[in-house]
Amino acid sequence: MKFEIPLLMLAASAFLGSTALAGNVQKDADSTPTETAGRSADDVLNMLSQRLSLSDDQKSQILPILVERRQKIRDVLADSTARPRQKMAQMNVILDASDERINTLLTPQQQKTYAIIEQEVKAKMKARHSRMTTTQN
Repeated sequence: MKFEIPLLMLAASAFLGSTALAGNVQKDADSTPTETAGRSADDVLNMLSQRLSLSDDQKSQILPILVERRQKIRDVLADSTARPRQKMAQMNVILDASDERINTLLTPQQQKTYAIIEQEVKAKMKARHSRMTTTQN
C-alpha cells in the first residue's frame, strides 16, 4: 500500500503531462483554458506535431481528444472515494481509449512513431518509479 500513492502520483503527473512528457507550465494571465499543472494539451499537441509531422487537420482532431483525456484524468484523481489502484485502472482505460482514438487519425508511419513515444514514456515512468521505491526503502 505504501507504494500505491507514490505510483499514483507519478502516473498522474506523467499522464497529465502528455502522452506524457512531464514538465511544468507557468500559469499567467495569458494561460489558455487547456493548461493545467503539467504540460498543457496545446504543449502535448505541439510535441506530437513536431515528432509526428501532424497535418493541420490532424492537429484540429487530436487537440479535443487531449483536452478530454486531461479532464477525465483530473476527474479520476479528484474522486476521493476511489482507491489508488482503482484510480490507476481508470486512468489506464482513459489513456488506452484516447490513444486508440489518436491512432486512428495517424498514418501508418506516424502510428509507428507514436508507439515509440509511448514506449519512451513508459520507460521514463518505470525509471521514476524505481528511483522512488529505492529512496523510500
